[in-house]
Amino acid sequence: MQAAGSTLPFVFSGPGKLDSDLRAAIGQGVAAIHLESLSEIPRVQRIAEQAGRVQRVFIRINPELPAQMSSRLAMAGTATPFGLDESEVAEAIARVQACSHLELQGFHVHALSHQQQVERHEQLLELYLERWAQWKALAPRPQSITHLNVGGGIGVDYLSGERFDWARLCRHLGRRLDALADRPVVRFEPGRFISADCGYYAIEVLDTKTSHGKHFVVCRGGTHQFRLPVAQGHDHPIVHLPAGGGEPRGPVRPCTVVGQLCTPKDVLSRDWPLAGVAVGDVLVLPMAGAYGYNISHADFLCHPRPLQCFLQAHGGEG
Repeated sequence: MQAAGSTLPFVFSGPGKLDSDLRAAIGQGVAAIHLESLSEIPRVQRIAEQAGRVQRVFIRINPELPAQMSSRLAMAGTATPFGLDESEVAEAIARVQACSHLELQGFHVHALSHQQQVERHEQLLELYLERWAQWKALAPRPQSITHLNVGGGIGVDYLSGERFDWARLCRHLGRRLDALADRPVVRFEPGRFISADCGYYAIEVLDTKTSHGKHFVVCRGGTHQFRLPVAQGHDHPIVHLPAGGGEPRGPVRPCTVVGQLCTPKDVLSRDWPLAGVAVGDVLVLPMAGAYGYNISHADFLCHPRPLQCFLQAHGGEG
């Protein structure tokens, strides 16, 4: 946040926080710190006291969840390194509220990851809001508890382009909150949903070949620079830009687009329909703004890192 120069409020979450991380976050005026375990409570208290600041915190909870609430990448409802079990919540609240330099502002739950059904998210919010009242009732001093962070997990359909019905979810949440006498301030973490469409990965075609009856397009780059397709287990959409401009020409045939790495796992898209691909053409992978380069093993096999270009809102390159 300091390097980005942003003045927006931010929260600090995740297991395995270093003391140096906590000192930096508190020194930068972090809006809240999400506590992942009982042992983090005295550490944050000590560092906040040393900084002379009363630090707002959330307790992250790993609740029991119905089986239908699970996802292929579960963050809660099962054994995970994230948050505290519900059996520890009362003790965590008591410990935080006994600290001189901590203020308990709310709770944090992040159960699902990359799921696309709005109905399931509506059910999840219903459950969270029921538990919110139960968790808050455990506090000796409940008046400071005003926020509920419901995490993210809203998925993106990389192939069909169909978007999650965010408007419907907001309408449902609005009706549900209007019915509550003690309504929390609800926070979301919709990182992928917001940023997926804000990036492209462009790769140059280095070679084309046929192996055992399959057509391959070998490109400069690969999964060490754009790990999203292999991490998510999908074949990423491809846009073909011929070197000479214009529309692609020639017969359409299924092509497997791969990178430069010496591993058969270096696959960006399998059997994608392409026409007339030639050396020097550029293939563009859209929807690369989330979990693309920043989750990639960029130094694998010591290939050079890709050029990153950032565009300003007015269209000028930054």
